[in-house]
Amino acid sequence: MKVLFNILLLISLFAIYSCGESNSSNEISFGSNQESEKTKSVSTYDSPCDLFNDTDIRSLFSVPTEIEITMKDVVLTHPTCKFEWEDKKVQRVTKVGSMEVTTEMPSETMIVMASKVNESMYERSVSVYKDGVEVENIGDRAMWGEKMAQLSFLSGGMLFHIHVKADNDDSVNKAKAIEIAKTIISRM
Repeated sequence: MKVLFNILLLISLFAIYSCGESNSSNEISFGSNQESEKTKSVSTYDSPCDLFNDTDIRSLFSVPTEIEITMKDVVLTHPTCKFEWEDKKVQRVTKVGSMEVTTEMPSETMIVMASKVNESMYERSVSVYKDGVEVENIGDRAMWGEKMAQLSFLSGGMLFHIHVKADNDDSVNKAKAIEIAKTIISRM
């Protein structure tokens, strides 16, 4: 699973990096901000974790309180927020010779955020989707890639990549990614 996550992370970061935006800081500042949440502009958010957090994950995915949710807030090329929890809803089946082996994987969601992105940067970013499908009514533009289990959307100059692998059913992952996107947009 770590290899799959790292591959997805690299693809996402490559897609965002191709937008030409880079972040020279490896630190995220969480200083106190006197503005109310409703009056904050998008540029005041340092991390996608400011727009969607572990409480939101627990609610959206109906994660019981006895299951721990791990949240990592990091800045690689761009601010990234990763959530992982062990609810046994994701299994990977691999063939070893003539035998099929089923492995339980943690459920995960990863949100990558880039600022100052225009339409052509968005186009370059989503060009990595071989199975990309446009999604209507999400920001300015949005695309879902089933193979990557990822929704990318552009809204007000901000680009978000939302990777969701929390179910073996890809339509469930897509629906959850769309709900996350709508929540993020409502909080911007």
